[in-house]
Formats: sequence, structure tokens, C-alpha cells
Amino acid sequence: MNVSKIKNILIIGMSHSWSLINAATQNRNRFNGEHIQFKNEDFIEYDYEKYLDFQVDHKLAFTELDAALLSIFGNEHNSFGLFEKQVPFSLFNKTCDFNASDNPTRRHFVPREMLKQQMKLILEKRNTFLILNALKKQFLTKPCYFICTPPPIADENHILKFENYYPGRPTNQIAPRQLRLECYRLHCEILAEACDLIDMPFLQSPVEAADTDGFLKETYWQDDPIHANSKYGQLVLSQIERLL
Repeated sequence: MNVSKIKNILIIGMSHSWSLINAATQNRNRFNGEHIQFKNEDFIEYDYEKYLDFQVDHKLAFTELDAALLSIFGNEHNSFGLFEKQVPFSLFNKTCDFNASDNPTRRHFVPREMLKQQMKLILEKRNTFLILNALKKQFLTKPCYFICTPPPIADENHILKFENYYPGRPTNQIAPRQLRLECYRLHCEILAEACDLIDMPFLQSPVEAADTDGFLKETYWQDDPIHANSKYGQLVLSQIERLL
């Protein structure tokens, strides 16, 4: 590893990628970063393969690339687990010997594997796995890493400060922290398995960014309810630097 050489990176992402983009900007002595910013609708309105070809070809013209970093489709766990549903639920790992009628709670108990399949179906409908494969083809001769989305924030008070972040959503009804964490782990599991199928390295969230329960440490919170800041992005870029 040549740590003295400035690394040329292309960051391809959605909202979570800003922690990486800002970190690269703050460390120009270590990283020469370009980025392509997407929104979900970009892959609905266009022929995504041609769209990706155009965007990537345009950015690759800037320099000799050392690595591409993908930070996409990172919020599905929040769709499932950030807010309480109309019928509150919890997850369990047993599949046949649990009788919900024996439990006094008002929560419904959903098998973990069932929720995993539902989350995977939503990701499939958004062309997630086809887009991953299309991006992999763009970087057959260059390192291309999928960057795991950051862990959830445990503190409900922090989340509740941003009541206008989700217009029309019942922000006073945050789901239990353990459910939010389990939905996050399911989401990461699905994406890691998808990356494994196409031989794309999947970088887990830096261990030092999480507290002992697995939630994002406060020092890495962005000023919103779900994203990490540039300090977190610097941890991820250090991971990349060690791999190059």
C-alpha cells in the first residue's frame, strides 16, 4: 500500500454518500474525489444501463481511477423500521413453535426471514440488484467497493428534533430501537449477499463507528435523523486507503 500517493476515487451514491464526498473534500492531500449523485427516480425515468454508461464514462475521463465506491439504496431499513406501523410488529427467529396469542403484547410477531424476503422484494422492484450488476460491469478492471450504510441512531430525542424531515409522517411514533437495529442488519445482509453473487467486495460499517449495542456513536451523527457525517466518511475512506 502506497499511503503517500493521492488516491483517485469515484463515489457513486445517493444520500448516504455525502459523508464520503465531504470527507474526501476535507482530505484533498489523500484523495482526489469525483462523485455521481443519484436519486431513486433516476433509475425509473431512464434506461438505467445507458444512463450509467453516460454518467460513468463522463466521470472516468477525469483521471486514472484507483477505486469506485458505491453508496446506493441505503434507506430501505428506515422504510421498514424507523416509524411504528399501523399494526406494530417485532421480529423473531422461530418459524413454527411461537403462538402470538400466548403473548399479552399488542405487537405482532413477524418471522425474521419473512421480513427479509419482503425487503428483498422491494429492493428488486427498484432494480437494485440489476443496477449493482450494471455498475460492476463498469469497473471490471478497477476496484469497486459497495459501502455499507451507517448504523441507525439510537436516540429517539435526536430523531424527534427533525419532525419536518418526513412530512406527514408520525414522528412521535418512533419504532423501538432494537427493531430499528434488526431492520438495519437485515438490509445489510441482503445487500452483502447480492454483492457476493457478483463478486463485489462489501465493506461493513467501521467497527469503531458503533457503540457497544451496534448503533452509530453520537460523534458521527449528521444534523438529521438518519445520516452520518464527514467524520464517519473519513473512517470509511481510511478503510479504502488500507485496501489500495
